[in-house]
Amino acid sequence: MACITDFVMIFGFPLLRPTKEGFDIVIANPPYVEAKKLKYIASTLKERGYSLYSGTADLSAYFMELGKNLLHNKGELCFITTNKFFNTGYGSKVRAMLSELRLERIINFEQVEVFKDILVSSVIIGFQNKNAAEGNMIEFEQFVELHHEEFKKEFTNRIGHFGAYPQKYLGETEWSFSDREKLAIKDKIQAVGTPIFKVEGVSVYRGVTTGYNPAFIISEEQRDRLIKEDPENSKVIKNMLQGRNIRKWYYEESNENLIFTRRGFNINDFPTLKTYLFQYYKNLKPKTVSTEEFGRKPGKYEWFEILDNTAYYPQFEVSEKIIWGLTANKWAFAYDDKQHYLPSNGYILTSTILS
Repeated sequence: MACITDFVMIFGFPLLRPTKEGFDIVIANPPYVEAKKLKYIASTLKERGYSLYSGTADLSAYFMELGKNLLHNKGELCFITTNKFFNTGYGSKVRAMLSELRLERIINFEQVEVFKDILVSSVIIGFQNKNAAEGNMIEFEQFVELHHEEFKKEFTNRIGHFGAYPQKYLGETEWSFSDREKLAIKDKIQAVGTPIFKVEGVSVYRGVTTGYNPAFIISEEQRDRLIKEDPENSKVIKNMLQGRNIRKWYYEESNENLIFTRRGFNINDFPTLKTYLFQYYKNLKPKTVSTEEFGRKPGKYEWFEILDNTAYYPQFEVSEKIIWGLTANKWAFAYDDKQHYLPSNGYILTSTILS
Protein backbone atom coordinates (compact mmCIF):
# COMPACT_ATOMS: atom_id res chain seq x y z
CA MET A 1 0.00 0.00 0.00
CA ALA A 2 1.35 3.43 -0.93
CA CYS A 3 2.00 5.94 1.83
CA ILE A 4 1.95 9.74 1.87
CA THR A 5 5.69 9.97 1.19
CA ASP A 6 5.18 7.87 -1.97
CA PHE A 7 2.70 10.47 -3.20
CA VAL A 8 5.25 13.22 -2.62
CA MET A 9 7.56 11.38 -5.00
CA ILE A 10 4.76 10.87 -7.52
CA PHE A 11 3.52 14.45 -7.51
CA GLY A 12 6.99 15.92 -7.33
CA PHE A 13 7.91 14.15 -10.57
CA PRO A 14 8.66 16.56 -13.44
CA LEU A 15 5.82 15.12 -15.54
CA LEU A 16 3.48 17.78 -14.18
CA ARG A 17 3.95 19.35 -17.61
CA PRO A 18 3.16 17.08 -20.57
CA THR A 19 5.99 15.33 -22.37
CA LYS A 20 6.42 16.11 -26.05
CA GLU A 21 4.27 13.16 -27.09
CA GLY A 22 2.25 12.28 -24.00
CA PHE A 23 0.24 9.13 -23.44
CA ASP A 24 -2.61 7.86 -25.61
CA ILE A 25 -4.51 6.52 -22.59
CA VAL A 26 -4.34 7.15 -18.85
CA ILE A 27 -6.36 4.78 -16.65
CA ALA A 28 -6.35 4.96 -12.85
CA ASN A 29 -8.20 4.36 -9.61
CA PRO A 30 -6.70 7.22 -7.55
CA PRO A 31 -6.62 6.69 -3.78
CA TYR A 32 -8.86 8.88 -1.64
CA VAL A 33 -6.87 10.87 0.91
CA GLU A 34 -8.70 13.77 2.57
CA ALA A 35 -7.18 17.25 2.72
CA LYS A 36 -6.27 17.25 6.41
CA LYS A 37 -4.00 14.23 5.86
CA LEU A 38 -2.14 16.09 3.11
CA LYS A 39 -0.88 18.91 5.30
CA TYR A 40 2.70 17.61 5.26
CA ILE A 41 2.87 17.70 1.45
CA ALA A 42 0.52 20.65 0.83
CA SER A 43 3.37 23.12 0.29
CA THR A 44 5.02 20.71 -2.18
CA LEU A 45 1.81 20.40 -4.18
CA LYS A 46 1.47 24.17 -4.31
CA GLU A 47 5.11 24.71 -5.27
CA ARG A 48 4.81 22.19 -8.12
CA GLY A 49 2.29 24.48 -9.78
CA TYR A 50 -0.93 22.50 -9.62
CA SER A 51 -3.63 24.84 -10.90
CA LEU A 52 -6.23 22.81 -8.98
CA TYR A 53 -4.42 23.38 -5.70
CA SER A 54 -6.65 24.20 -2.74
CA GLY A 55 -6.08 23.88 0.97
CA THR A 56 -9.28 21.80 1.19
CA ALA A 57 -8.79 19.58 -1.87
CA ASP A 58 -8.44 15.83 -1.44
CA LEU A 59 -5.74 13.90 -3.28
CA SER A 60 -7.96 12.86 -6.20
CA ALA A 61 -8.01 16.46 -7.51
CA TYR A 62 -4.25 16.38 -8.08
CA PHE A 63 -4.47 12.98 -9.76
CA MET A 64 -7.08 14.45 -12.10
CA GLU A 65 -4.80 17.30 -13.16
CA LEU A 66 -1.73 15.09 -13.45
CA GLY A 67 -3.68 12.55 -15.51
CA LYS A 68 -4.78 15.24 -17.95
CA ASN A 69 -1.28 16.65 -18.24
CA LEU A 70 0.18 13.23 -19.04
CA LEU A 71 -2.07 12.89 -22.11
CA HIS A 72 -1.12 13.97 -25.59
CA ASN A 73 -3.58 16.08 -27.56
CA LYS A 74 -6.76 13.99 -28.04
CA GLY A 75 -5.51 11.35 -25.60
CA GLU A 76 -8.11 9.55 -23.45
CA LEU A 77 -8.42 9.38 -19.65
CA CYS A 78 -10.61 7.09 -17.58
CA PHE A 79 -10.70 7.28 -13.77
CA ILE A 80 -12.65 5.50 -11.09
CA THR A 81 -12.55 8.08 -8.34
CA THR A 82 -14.47 9.90 -5.63
CA ASN A 83 -17.40 12.05 -6.76
CA LYS A 84 -16.87 14.63 -3.99
CA PHE A 85 -15.76 17.19 -6.55
CA PHE A 86 -19.34 17.33 -7.88
CA ASN A 87 -20.50 19.70 -5.15
CA THR A 88 -17.61 20.78 -2.89
CA GLY A 89 -16.00 24.21 -2.80
CA TYR A 90 -12.56 22.95 -3.88
CA GLY A 91 -14.30 20.92 -6.59
CA SER A 92 -15.14 24.10 -8.50
CA LYS A 93 -11.63 24.10 -9.98
CA VAL A 94 -11.94 20.45 -10.99
CA ARG A 95 -15.38 21.06 -12.51
CA ALA A 96 -14.10 24.10 -14.40
CA MET A 97 -11.21 22.10 -15.89
CA LEU A 98 -13.35 19.13 -16.87
CA SER A 99 -16.15 21.19 -18.38
CA GLU A 100 -13.69 22.67 -20.89
CA LEU A 101 -12.68 19.21 -22.11
CA ARG A 102 -14.61 16.74 -24.23
CA LEU A 103 -16.37 14.64 -21.59
CA GLU A 104 -17.25 11.20 -22.91
CA ARG A 105 -18.79 9.27 -20.01
CA ILE A 106 -19.92 9.77 -16.44
CA ILE A 107 -21.24 6.82 -14.45
CA ASN A 108 -22.13 7.98 -10.97
CA PHE A 109 -22.52 5.75 -7.89
CA GLU A 110 -24.14 7.54 -4.94
CA GLN A 111 -24.36 5.49 -1.73
CA VAL A 112 -24.32 2.20 -3.65
CA GLU A 113 -23.20 -1.16 -2.28
CA VAL A 114 -21.08 -1.99 -5.34
CA PHE A 115 -19.33 -4.73 -3.38
CA LYS A 116 -21.06 -6.62 -0.61
CA ASP A 117 -20.98 -4.63 2.65
CA ILE A 118 -19.00 -1.83 0.98
CA LEU A 119 -20.96 1.36 0.36
CA VAL A 120 -19.41 3.78 -2.12
CA SER A 121 -19.99 7.23 -3.54
CA SER A 122 -17.77 7.41 -6.59
CA VAL A 123 -17.72 8.02 -10.32
CA ILE A 124 -16.32 6.48 -13.48
CA ILE A 125 -15.36 9.45 -15.60
CA GLY A 126 -13.76 9.61 -19.01
CA PHE A 127 -12.68 12.48 -21.20
CA GLN A 128 -10.66 13.27 -24.29
CA ASN A 129 -7.88 15.82 -24.00
CA LYS A 130 -9.33 18.36 -26.39
CA ASN A 131 -11.82 21.18 -26.16
CA ALA A 132 -15.46 20.24 -25.86
CA ALA A 133 -17.46 20.58 -29.06
CA GLU A 134 -20.68 22.57 -28.99
CA GLY A 135 -23.61 20.22 -28.38
CA ASN A 136 -21.43 17.42 -27.00
CA MET A 137 -23.47 14.63 -25.39
CA ILE A 138 -21.99 12.56 -22.56
CA GLU A 139 -22.73 8.88 -22.05
CA PHE A 140 -24.38 9.10 -18.64
CA GLU A 141 -25.93 6.87 -16.00
CA GLN A 142 -26.22 7.00 -12.24
CA PHE A 143 -27.07 4.49 -9.54
CA VAL A 144 -28.41 5.84 -6.26
CA GLU A 145 -28.86 4.17 -2.84
CA LEU A 146 -28.85 0.53 -3.92
CA HIS A 147 -28.00 -2.58 -1.92
CA HIS A 148 -25.60 -5.10 -3.44
CA GLU A 149 -28.14 -7.44 -5.03
CA GLU A 150 -30.26 -4.53 -6.25
CA PHE A 151 -27.20 -2.93 -7.79
CA LYS A 152 -26.15 -6.10 -9.63
CA LYS A 153 -29.63 -6.41 -11.10
CA GLU A 154 -29.88 -2.73 -12.04
CA PHE A 155 -26.43 -2.67 -13.62
CA THR A 156 -27.15 -5.80 -15.67
CA ASN A 157 -30.43 -4.33 -16.90
CA ARG A 158 -28.96 -0.98 -17.85
CA ILE A 159 -25.61 -1.97 -19.34
CA GLY A 160 -25.59 -1.14 -23.03
CA HIS A 161 -28.55 1.19 -22.56
CA PHE A 162 -26.97 4.11 -20.75
CA GLY A 163 -28.47 7.52 -21.43
CA ALA A 164 -26.96 10.78 -22.65
CA TYR A 165 -26.48 14.11 -20.92
CA PRO A 166 -25.76 17.50 -22.53
CA GLN A 167 -22.32 18.72 -21.53
CA LYS A 168 -23.46 22.35 -21.81
CA TYR A 169 -25.14 21.97 -18.41
CA LEU A 170 -21.87 21.11 -16.66
CA GLY A 171 -19.62 23.98 -15.65
CA GLU A 172 -17.86 25.36 -12.61
CA THR A 173 -21.03 25.33 -10.50
CA GLU A 174 -22.33 22.24 -8.72
CA TRP A 175 -22.98 19.17 -10.86
CA SER A 176 -26.45 17.96 -9.88
CA PHE A 177 -27.46 16.08 -13.07
CA SER A 178 -31.06 17.24 -13.15
CA ASP A 179 -33.24 15.51 -15.73
CA ARG A 180 -33.34 17.13 -19.15
CA GLU A 181 -36.97 18.24 -18.89
CA LYS A 182 -36.17 20.22 -15.73
CA LEU A 183 -33.07 21.66 -17.38
CA ALA A 184 -35.14 22.86 -20.35
CA ILE A 185 -37.52 24.63 -17.93
CA LYS A 186 -34.54 26.15 -16.13
CA ASP A 187 -33.19 27.48 -19.46
CA LYS A 188 -36.53 29.16 -20.23
CA ILE A 189 -36.67 30.78 -16.78
CA GLN A 190 -33.11 32.08 -17.06
CA ALA A 191 -33.77 33.43 -20.56
CA VAL A 192 -36.59 35.73 -19.40
CA GLY A 193 -35.96 36.13 -15.67
CA THR A 194 -33.63 38.33 -13.62
CA PRO A 195 -31.29 36.61 -11.13
CA ILE A 196 -32.26 37.66 -7.64
CA PHE A 197 -28.78 38.97 -6.83
CA LYS A 198 -29.21 41.49 -9.66
CA VAL A 199 -32.42 42.92 -8.24
CA GLU A 200 -31.78 46.41 -6.90
CA GLY A 201 -32.06 46.54 -3.13
CA VAL A 202 -31.46 42.79 -2.63
CA SER A 203 -28.18 41.56 -1.13
CA VAL A 204 -26.84 38.06 -0.42
CA TYR A 205 -24.17 37.38 2.21
CA ARG A 206 -22.26 34.32 3.37
CA GLY A 207 -22.23 33.22 7.00
CA VAL A 208 -19.35 33.71 9.41
CA THR A 209 -16.06 31.83 9.09
CA THR A 210 -14.44 31.48 12.52
CA GLY A 211 -11.45 29.36 11.53
CA TYR A 212 -11.99 27.13 14.58
CA ASN A 213 -15.61 26.44 15.48
CA PRO A 214 -14.96 24.50 18.74
CA ALA A 215 -13.81 27.75 20.37
CA PHE A 216 -16.33 30.21 18.95
CA ILE A 217 -19.50 28.12 18.76
CA ILE A 218 -20.84 27.40 22.24
CA SER A 219 -23.87 25.76 23.82
CA GLU A 220 -26.66 27.51 25.72
CA GLU A 221 -25.14 26.29 28.98
CA GLN A 222 -21.77 27.80 28.12
CA ARG A 223 -23.45 31.04 27.03
CA ASP A 224 -25.43 31.29 30.27
CA ARG A 225 -22.31 30.66 32.35
CA LEU A 226 -20.27 33.31 30.53
CA ILE A 227 -23.05 35.88 30.85
CA LYS A 228 -23.49 35.06 34.53
CA GLU A 229 -19.75 35.62 35.07
CA ASP A 230 -19.93 38.95 33.24
CA PRO A 231 -23.20 40.38 31.83
CA GLU A 232 -21.14 42.40 29.30
CA ASN A 233 -20.43 39.14 27.46
CA SER A 234 -24.02 39.17 26.19
CA LYS A 235 -22.98 41.94 23.77
CA VAL A 236 -20.66 39.53 21.98
CA ILE A 237 -22.58 36.23 22.10
CA LYS A 238 -25.05 35.90 19.23
CA ASN A 239 -27.95 33.54 18.56
CA MET A 240 -26.96 31.09 15.86
CA LEU A 241 -28.46 28.60 13.43
CA GLN A 242 -26.60 25.89 11.56
CA GLY A 243 -27.58 24.82 8.04
CA ARG A 244 -29.03 21.61 9.49
CA ASN A 245 -31.49 23.67 11.54
CA ILE A 246 -33.06 25.21 8.45
CA ARG A 247 -36.05 23.39 6.99
CA LYS A 248 -38.30 24.21 4.07
CA TRP A 249 -40.07 27.46 5.07
CA TYR A 250 -39.09 27.28 8.75
CA TYR A 251 -36.16 26.64 11.08
CA GLU A 252 -35.66 24.64 14.24
CA GLU A 253 -34.24 26.49 17.22
CA SER A 254 -30.60 25.74 17.93
CA ASN A 255 -28.71 25.08 21.16
CA GLU A 256 -25.69 26.84 19.66
CA ASN A 257 -24.40 30.39 19.95
CA LEU A 258 -21.59 32.33 18.32
CA ILE A 259 -18.87 34.28 20.11
CA PHE A 260 -18.59 37.10 17.59
CA THR A 261 -15.21 38.74 18.18
CA ARG A 262 -14.75 40.49 14.85
CA ARG A 263 -11.68 42.44 13.73
CA GLY A 264 -10.74 45.31 16.04
CA PHE A 265 -12.41 43.69 19.04
CA ASN A 266 -10.86 44.71 22.40
CA ILE A 267 -10.60 41.43 24.29
CA ASN A 268 -9.29 43.16 27.42
CA ASP A 269 -12.73 44.69 27.98
CA PHE A 270 -14.08 41.14 28.36
CA PRO A 271 -11.71 39.36 30.78
CA THR A 272 -13.85 36.26 31.38
CA LEU A 273 -14.30 35.81 27.64
CA LYS A 274 -10.55 36.16 27.17
CA THR A 275 -9.95 33.43 29.75
CA TYR A 276 -12.46 31.16 28.04
CA LEU A 277 -10.98 31.59 24.56
CA PHE A 278 -7.38 31.33 25.78
CA GLN A 279 -7.81 27.63 26.50
CA TYR A 280 -7.90 27.19 22.71
CA TYR A 281 -4.92 29.45 22.06
CA LYS A 282 -2.77 26.92 20.19
CA ASN A 283 -5.61 26.29 17.74
CA LEU A 284 -6.59 29.96 17.42
CA LYS A 285 -3.25 31.66 16.84
CA PRO A 286 -2.45 32.50 13.21
CA LYS A 287 0.09 30.14 11.68
CA THR A 288 3.30 31.75 10.54
CA VAL A 289 3.55 29.11 7.78
CA SER A 290 0.74 26.95 6.42
CA THR A 291 2.53 23.71 7.33
CA GLU A 292 2.38 24.32 11.09
CA GLU A 293 0.50 21.57 12.89
CA PHE A 294 -1.65 23.85 15.06
CA GLY A 295 -3.28 27.21 14.47
CA ARG A 296 -5.48 28.86 11.89
CA LYS A 297 -4.36 29.94 8.44
CA PRO A 298 -1.75 32.70 8.22
CA GLY A 299 -3.22 36.21 8.28
CA LYS A 300 -3.38 39.61 9.93
CA TYR A 301 -5.79 38.90 12.75
CA GLU A 302 -5.53 38.47 16.52
CA TRP A 303 -5.73 35.02 18.10
CA PHE A 304 -9.10 35.84 19.72
CA GLU A 305 -10.73 37.26 16.56
CA ILE A 306 -12.88 35.27 14.15
CA LEU A 307 -11.25 34.63 10.80
CA ASP A 308 -13.62 36.75 8.71
CA ASN A 309 -13.50 40.51 8.74
CA THR A 310 -17.31 40.31 8.20
CA ALA A 311 -17.78 44.03 7.58
CA TYR A 312 -21.39 43.24 6.60
CA TYR A 313 -22.23 41.83 10.04
CA PRO A 314 -25.09 44.33 10.67
CA GLN A 315 -27.02 42.44 7.99
CA PHE A 316 -27.36 39.50 10.37
CA GLU A 317 -29.22 41.74 12.79
CA VAL A 318 -31.78 43.23 10.40
CA SER A 319 -35.40 42.80 11.39
CA GLU A 320 -36.20 40.43 8.50
CA LYS A 321 -34.12 38.21 6.29
CA ILE A 322 -34.20 34.94 4.32
CA ILE A 323 -31.78 32.22 5.41
CA TRP A 324 -30.63 28.92 3.91
CA GLY A 325 -27.94 26.29 4.34
CA LEU A 326 -25.37 25.56 1.68
CA THR A 327 -24.71 21.88 2.42
CA ALA A 328 -28.29 20.65 2.76
CA ASN A 329 -29.22 17.74 0.47
CA LYS A 330 -32.30 19.72 -0.63
CA TRP A 331 -32.68 23.47 -0.88
CA ALA A 332 -34.57 24.87 2.09
CA PHE A 333 -35.25 28.56 2.69
CA ALA A 334 -36.73 30.08 5.83
CA TYR A 335 -37.85 33.48 7.11
CA ASP A 336 -35.90 34.84 10.08
CA ASP A 337 -36.86 37.82 12.23
CA LYS A 338 -34.82 36.82 15.31
CA GLN A 339 -31.44 38.20 14.20
CA HIS A 340 -29.73 34.82 13.98
CA TYR A 341 -26.14 34.57 12.80
CA LEU A 342 -25.13 31.75 10.44
CA PRO A 343 -21.80 29.91 10.03
CA SER A 344 -19.88 29.71 6.77
CA ASN A 345 -22.10 26.92 5.39
CA GLY A 346 -25.11 29.26 5.43
CA TYR A 347 -26.32 32.30 3.51
CA ILE A 348 -28.64 35.21 4.19
CA LEU A 349 -30.65 37.45 1.88
CA THR A 350 -31.69 40.95 2.94
CA SER A 351 -33.71 43.57 1.12
CA THR A 352 -34.26 47.30 1.35
CA ILE A 353 -37.21 47.16 -1.05
CA LEU A 354 -39.85 46.71 1.65
CA SER A 355 -38.04 48.39 4.51
